Amino acid sequence: MSVNYAKLNNTLNEKLAKEKAAAEAAEKERIAKEEEAKDFERKYKAILSRGDSAIAVKNFDKAKQAFNEALTIKPTDELPKSKLKEIDVMIANADAFKNDLAKKYPIGVTEEIVKEGNTKVTRRIVVTGYKGVLYEKKETNFGAVYFFKDGNAITEQIYNSETKTK
Repeated sequence: MSVNYAKLNNTLNEKLAKEKAAAEAAEKERIAKEEEAKDFERKYKAILSRGDSAIAVKNFDKAKQAFNEALTIKPTDELPKSKLKEIDVMIANADAFKNDLAKKYPIGVTEEIVKEGNTKVTRRIVVTGYKGVLYEKKETNFGAVYFFKDGNAITEQIYNSETKTK
């Protein structure tokens, strides 16, 4: 019985080449899956960060959107669920933190002009979030003009810059 070592060697080399190619393909697939998982986690963390940023500036609608989006990505994660509950509590308590002006006037700048004796009073109520600030410009008949912010004297520049109407 004679053994053809050349043929046996070629068969063995082909088998090794196929195994090597299969191993390389498996490694590429593993690396691709790892990258996909990393991208997924980066996206998820970016969404959570967007939600936290929205909470920080009291934009509860955007925060809720972000955490709901996070839940669609990871439905079993407890963090977005707890953040949504936290937001609901903040919204429920928000009215308690509003000052009277913020409760009475809409968000933005509201202007009222009244006559008080010999003085024309322009009131601008600026409401941002849960806080309202009263600015007054008092023009007397004899030409003097005074500016106030919540009863404290301010300059005309402060009055104009903080109460700009669009």
